[in-house]
Amino acid sequence: MTRTSTLLVKSDLMRWARESAGMSVRQAAKTLGIRAKTLEQWETIEARPTGRQLEKLADVYRRPLASFFMSSPPSEPPLPADFRVLPSDEDRKLSSATLFAARRARRLQRVFAELARDFPRAAPTESISAQLTEHSEVVVARARALVGIYLDEQLSWRDPRIALREWRRAVERTGVLVFQFSMPLKEVRGFCFSGDVPAVVLNSKDSYTGRIFTLFHEWAHLFLHKPGICIPEEDMAELGYLRSAVQQTNQVEVFCNAFSGNFLAPADGLSEHPDFRAYVERKTSLAQALTSLSQDFSVSRHVILRRLLTVGVVSKAGYQQTVERWKQLFGAPRKPKKASGGPSPPVRVVSELGPTFVGRVVEAFDRGIIDYSDVADYLSIRVKHLSRVHAVLPAQY
Repeated sequence: MTRTSTLLVKSDLMRWARESAGMSVRQAAKTLGIRAKTLEQWETIEARPTGRQLEKLADVYRRPLASFFMSSPPSEPPLPADFRVLPSDEDRKLSSATLFAARRARRLQRVFAELARDFPRAAPTESISAQLTEHSEVVVARARALVGIYLDEQLSWRDPRIALREWRRAVERTGVLVFQFSMPLKEVRGFCFSGDVPAVVLNSKDSYTGRIFTLFHEWAHLFLHKPGICIPEEDMAELGYLRSAVQQTNQVEVFCNAFSGNFLAPADGLSEHPDFRAYVERKTSLAQALTSLSQDFSVSRHVILRRLLTVGVVSKAGYQQTVERWKQLFGAPRKPKKASGGPSPPVRVVSELGPTFVGRVVEAFDRGIIDYSDVADYLSIRVKHLSRVHAVLPAQY
């Protein structure tokens, strides 16, 4: 009987690949279809997988096959600071999905920076800096001027899907890449990386209004030069029992939450809105005001309720009563429904990677700087769909 040939791989590379994927030995072995004892031996004594097993390892750990033949595990940059506020008994370990999303975002940052050096058309690198000692409204005024979108335009959207698209484009015009990847929603809602080309990653499992709030929360992290992994808090309803802890120990998150709320529903915009005045004059109910204002500003009702508390129109007791009533009526926030069939590959790639990144890759291809294999690699799309990607990109590309 012919013996199956094997490949010699260094044990420390085997261990590095698994640990960097956030998997336990038992979990990885089950996914790979081998015994845990076998994987333990590969990682400590001698690794001799077959070629087919090594290909599966590369696929499961999301690593190039060549990475298993390096001389030693590479030194990789650490993840940004973990700003998540979680119950004390909650596991803070990040799942493989989140780690893979972070790894992918970092790689796309590098790709974009490399392409930017190959031809003169580069995304603007305008930005602002902020200090924790500043009032969020002061920083909001500078940020609004930077994106050049004011209330009249924002209120004309009246649809969170349109609002997310337009806000994303506006932030990307300032030189920030905005990606959307699928991650466990209870674990993380967004994170950001600094660098020559900063990047924000949103959780595609979140609601549209949730992603909008997270976008500006993460943007504020970049203003503070404090990139992080976050569960932005729109309303303090889900994390209400941690409110004092948040205020006392995590001023960065407090600032970023306040910035996002102030940016999306500024006090002057609220006070001039007819539905706000109608509520103040007791011509309409709080429920009606929350519904209409959230629709017009393209934010959640939680954001509006929190803003009404901040501007003094809703009392603290009224705020807490409303939040408790919502919890009794609706329970945990519902996940957005998945569209049947899913988007086409060209629509998916632009939604995930954003028009700035996709447009840069397409333009580099059109100029002959990269080839078909590069496009397929960078966009994770089959070459046959490339012509339709052009059609999906916005007019500026």
